[in-house]
Amino acid sequence: TDSLSANVAKGWASVQTIPRTVVLDDKTR
Repeated sequence: TDSLSANVAKGWASVQTIPRTVVLDDKTR
């Protein structure tokens, strides 16, 4: 699951260049 999360975060970061912290927080919620 960690790998998947990292992959998604990286993809988003590449698309919107947003901090994965926000993505992780959103996923955790």
